[in-house]
Amino acid sequence: MDTDIQVNKKKMKYRALTIFLFVAFPAFAQKTVQADSNLVKGFFFDGIRYKINENYIKAVESFNKVVSLDPRQADAYYEIASLDYRQNKLQESEFALKKAMELNSNNIWYWKLCAELYKRKGDMPGLVQVLERLIVMEPDVDAYYFDRCNALAISGNVSGALKAYDELEKKFGVSVESSRGRKRLSQEKKSRTAEHEAGEVIADHPEDIKSYLYASNLLQKDGKKSEALDMLKKAKALDPSSLEVDLAMVDYYVAEGQISSAGNILKELVAAHQDDPRLFAMYGDLLYKQGDAKEALTQYLKSLQLSEQIYVVWEQVLNIYLSQKDFKRAIEIGSAAVSVYPNQAVLYYYLAFAQHREDQYAAALENIATAEELAAGEQELLASVEDVYALVLMNLAKFDLSETKIQKALLLNPAKKMLYLEHYGDILALKGNKEKAVDLWKQARDLGSKSEKLKQKINEKRYFK
Repeated sequence: MDTDIQVNKKKMKYRALTIFLFVAFPAFAQKTVQADSNLVKGFFFDGIRYKINENYIKAVESFNKVVSLDPRQADAYYEIASLDYRQNKLQESEFALKKAMELNSNNIWYWKLCAELYKRKGDMPGLVQVLERLIVMEPDVDAYYFDRCNALAISGNVSGALKAYDELEKKFGVSVESSRGRKRLSQEKKSRTAEHEAGEVIADHPEDIKSYLYASNLLQKDGKKSEALDMLKKAKALDPSSLEVDLAMVDYYVAEGQISSAGNILKELVAAHQDDPRLFAMYGDLLYKQGDAKEALTQYLKSLQLSEQIYVVWEQVLNIYLSQKDFKRAIEIGSAAVSVYPNQAVLYYYLAFAQHREDQYAAALENIATAEELAAGEQELLASVEDVYALVLMNLAKFDLSETKIQKALLLNPAKKMLYLEHYGDILALKGNKEKAVDLWKQARDLGSKSEKLKQKINEKRYFK
């Protein structure tokens, strides 16, 4: 492969940790689209109508059509996030909500939904940050201050929680609730143990599986591995069919490095829930982490057949096809991916790379230009985009512009200097400056490149495709 492919690869009391084993996805800039405003409004109101009638799948489809036509529609992303949250699709919800907040960071309803999302996920550090923003936006709402104290306490930051109580009481005065919370924290700071807190949680809610899930996570963090697993087994006994418990078990085994045990659970889950694309995606991701890209691809494709709305699956499928050098399939999947997510730089980058490898330079040029536009602000990704851009232009014999692009890549990401210097040499060799080309190839070699093709270029003083 003649260039680098960038692969974009975290607790709330009484709530379980539901894992998402996917790679992290970056927030790219939005692509400007000239949209038919009447069509956009029509799809938006269709979504609202479906939402009111509780037809959430059709509602999400309508709102996705809105953002496909006009990626600047923050309210549509918010509606998607809200609908995904209602269906407990927390990863998808967070992805859409971040899009909405990128476009409009001052809409308080977006921040309120984000707070609820992080509560459900059990992401206490994230929740604290959101609550601090809400406090700035609505400084006279005492509930935000109390929630911040609780989130800090749950995350184990007792001193931070006590300081938060200081701020609360300074603004609103001392209350029964704040005194009780402060007293509880002071006691915890002195002598509270994970076992003690876990026991209290279970005692308070002995029939609630979330109590056991929270207690398990608490014990696992404290290094009480067998005790944590016992809590999960008790939760399983309370509700043998609970998907939430099964996913918590997967979370536990992954954290403990027992990947095969986690895989066995996910294998059973996908067999029992053939209509849930999230489970196929999670199983695929686990298989991929185990090095079984072939079987992972099978699971990812099943996920895509069920739903096109799990963005990271598109990325993983493209990544596997490119790694396998199956560029024809990468072009097919990449073309479908950008039709569903027309505002993601990395998808256009993958697509352009595959087209470049299949000598489809005109199409590659169009898509890499779009990737460059969307990747603004994503320095490492943009460097890779400029690299591929340079290679496409080189193959179109536009050497001066190609040289400009590879120089940008070198400036943006010096860590890839070895690769980019080789490509720079390729451009100069085809441009006719063989002496300078050989010098750059030697610099790439001296930086550690073991490429046999590079050695051949240096020895024969000419470019090889």
